Amino acid sequence: MRISIAILTFISCLRAFACSEAMQPFTQECKAQDLYLLNFSSPNVLYNFNPIGLEYRDLLKMHKSLFEGKILFSHHPDIGKLRVENGETNPKMIFTCEDKKLNESLLNLLDDYDLQSNEGYPLLVLEKTKQCADKNFYSSTLVFYKGASIKIELNRWLVDFNDTLARYETNNDQYNIAPYKYLADMRRWFLVLKPFNFGNEEVVDALVDYACNRLQLPRISLNENVSPIFLSVLENRNLSIKNFNAPFVLKTIQEPTSLK
Repeated sequence: MRISIAILTFISCLRAFACSEAMQPFTQECKAQDLYLLNFSSPNVLYNFNPIGLEYRDLLKMHKSLFEGKILFSHHPDIGKLRVENGETNPKMIFTCEDKKLNESLLNLLDDYDLQSNEGYPLLVLEKTKQCADKNFYSSTLVFYKGASIKIELNRWLVDFNDTLARYETNNDQYNIAPYKYLADMRRWFLVLKPFNFGNEEVVDALVDYACNRLQLPRISLNENVSPIFLSVLENRNLSIKNFNAPFVLKTIQEPTSLK
């Protein structure tokens, strides 16, 4: 009986100290580390990447690893290449009156977008905006940032990503942003950059998995119901945290199924 109690006490102590010192300031992430320690297994796509930091070429390699050899993407010329390399300098998204998607709230968000380039320009710009017959909606063309600067912007993203992960690991986070909130921000930023002609969602999900692996956190699905680029920073964080507050479920990298 005493032995059983001792064993249970020992296990409880182990679980009580399962949270790393670096994660102790963050309540949710601290609790989540139990799942990482009990259930973690690294997805294959992460095996060959530097556990200390990623480089620009690693993003191209990650895109190639995710899609090369997949039936729908076999011999696709854009695998492992930035969008600018195959002529798509400024990707566009069209909002029509029939869509009824561009309402006043979204118009205000996109018309004064918070994410800016290294040069100080918005990463997303609306052009040719007109009010529809239904006054609640607008037609417009959403233009992503110029392809000529995407490599610069991607390297800027990586510097922030690598530096912040290193700060989390050494308990030196200067911004005091909880890791899951930070990763929600970085996912939004990456998707706004739209570095690849397709597969940006899969690549950034793999990057989030990489970050969770380094921080010893379970891999959880971020907000996937609404594209983060159409949400403010606070809206995206709140929706992501809402998902985190559900029972923790380990996420696996999904088999790519479409040209996104």
